[in-house]
Amino acid sequence: MSTHPPAEWLRRLVMLGVPPAIAILELWHVYPSGPDLYHALSHQPALWKMLHIIQLPLFGLAAYAVYLLTADLGGGAAKVSRLGLGVFVIFYTALDAIIGIGVGTLIRAGQQLPPEQQEGVARAIYQLAIDPVAGGTFPSLLPMLGTLGWLAGGLGAAYALYKEGSPRPPLIFLALSSLILIAGHPRPFGPLAFGCLFVATLWLELAGRGAAVRRGRARDVREQG
Repeated sequence: MSTHPPAEWLRRLVMLGVPPAIAILELWHVYPSGPDLYHALSHQPALWKMLHIIQLPLFGLAAYAVYLLTADLGGGAAKVSRLGLGVFVIFYTALDAIIGIGVGTLIRAGQQLPPEQQEGVARAIYQLAIDPVAGGTFPSLLPMLGTLGWLAGGLGAAYALYKEGSPRPPLIFLALSSLILIAGHPRPFGPLAFGCLFVATLWLELAGRGAAVRRGRARDVREQG
C-alpha cells in the first residue's frame, strides 16, 4: 500500500510521458542480426551508447509507471507485480549498461587502435555478446531474468486491476506490453511493447477520471435530494 503517493502532476508525467518516450526512442534502436557487434556497430558507436544511457532511467521510470497502476492495491497479484518490477529494474538495467554503454565505449576505444589490434577488441565484444550471464540474448541470465521480471510485473498488475473491476481492453494492452518485450526492446518490438503500455496507462487514466466524475455527480445528486 502506498502511504506517500506522488503529486498528481508527477504521477501523470510518469504514466503518460515515459511509455511514449521509450517507444519513440526505440525507433532508433536496431540490434545486429549476429553477435559480431564490433563490426556491425562500428559506424554508430556514439548513437548506440547514447541510446542506452537514456534508456537507463527510462526503464526504471517505466517500471514505476506500472507500479503506480497498483500502488493502492493489496493482494497477491499486486505483490507479484511489484516483485517482478524490482527484478526487471535490477537485471534489465544491468544488461543495458553492459551491452549498451559498455560495448559502445569499447567500440569507440577500439577504433583508435591499429587494425590488427582492433580484431582483439572485436573478439572480446563478441565473447561478451554471447556470454551466458551478461550476453545480450536468451538464454543469457541477465536478459532472461529482466524479461521475466517485466512479464511478472505487467501480468501481475493486469490481473490485480482486473480483480478490482478495471475495464478489460486496457488490461489487454498492458498484458501485450509484457509479452511483446520477450522478443527484446530494439525495434520493432520495443516501440510496440511501450506503445501498448502507453495505450494501457492512458486508457486506465481516462477511465479513472470518468469514474471519479460519475461518483462526484452521484454525490451531488444525493446532496441535492
